[in-house]
Amino acid sequence: MTALWIVITLVLSTLNALGAGYAWPESKERGGLAHLVTWSVTIMASIGFTMVLTLFNLFVALSMHWITPELAARGEALCFSLIAIPILGTGLVITVDAWAAYRRSRSLADLAVAGYDTWAQVHNTYVVVQHLGGAMRSAGGLFRGGGSSGGSSGGDTDSDGAGALIVILLVAAAFIGGVLITWGLVKVARDESTARMRMAVAPHRKW
Repeated sequence: MTALWIVITLVLSTLNALGAGYAWPESKERGGLAHLVTWSVTIMASIGFTMVLTLFNLFVALSMHWITPELAARGEALCFSLIAIPILGTGLVITVDAWAAYRRSRSLADLAVAGYDTWAQVHNTYVVVQHLGGAMRSAGGLFRGGGSSGGSSGGDTDSDGAGALIVILLVAAAFIGGVLITWGLVKVARDESTARMRMAVAPHRKW
């Protein structure tokens, strides 16, 4: 199930990033809600890549015995705590735009997209409401000296503190990686879209 989720997330994030890139020149020119939607799709793509990279980083660290399973769980909680509100905010913008598109076109395809976006937004809101508080409490343990809930001291405390620092750095690296991957895809698609627009305009240009 986790492998399937990873594949789906990577595919959707890639499509979102490329779609945002192709729409970037026109939406930037139009400004307003159009460009806000493009930014929202870009952020959503970045979040997807970040979640996958977080799981990968924590899995590698756990396999190398750099961190404990409890610290890995706290790392996942930290990632969730940081992306929860952006997911809801960008999802709301995308959902509103999807319904606006359906209102203009009245097409079955746009209705399906709006329906899926609405379902995803409701589901994400439910998950955040149910789990954000616990995730924040769990992630907070990383900043209180580690993942151990007991009263260990000495070498164990030092080990927990080092492990917590590793987890925080791995999550930070995942966020940076997610942003870089997303922006790389957006830039490729944006440049291609800009080139196409220039080619379309060139035959009509008067010299």
